[in-house]
Amino acid sequence: RTAVEVLPRCAVDEPEVGLAEVMNDLSLLDKALVHDKRTGGMVLPVVGDTATLEDMFSSPKMDALLAALAKRFDHILIDTPPVLALAEARLVAAKVDRVIFLVQWKRTPAKAAETAITTLVKSGARIAGVCLTQVDLRRQSNEGYGDSYYYYRAYKNYYTQ
Repeated sequence: RTAVEVLPRCAVDEPEVGLAEVMNDLSLLDKALVHDKRTGGMVLPVVGDTATLEDMFSSPKMDALLAALAKRFDHILIDTPPVLALAEARLVAAKVDRVIFLVQWKRTPAKAAETAITTLVKSGARIAGVCLTQVDLRRQSNEGYGDSYYYYRAYKNYYTQ
């Protein structure tokens, strides 16, 4: 079994149906799932009007969809909007096994990340970890943070003082 991803934007050329259509009984799940050739996984895209997604994510129907996907796939990855921007992220986070919190390197303020994680935990989410995205490795290596030599230089005299 492969993974399935529920994505707000789909790399597949103009899918006709997606999550909203499945949730509103306008399409069968099998018709909405799209094979992603790059990863080999399946994608359940979000297409069309997303105005009612908050209501959908909090519904028992979403619970049933997640259960159906769990029977078919080993891993389900759900890409949500930013936690502080829209309630959908908090609603989904409370329903899934684990959350991997993504933080954009050098762009997401630490206070915003801290507030978002606190909000997720209060909503019932179980945080598995935090991951930095879009890290500029060349720039990061020039700054030295995270490099063991940086810390060695900073603390090499710790026991001699």
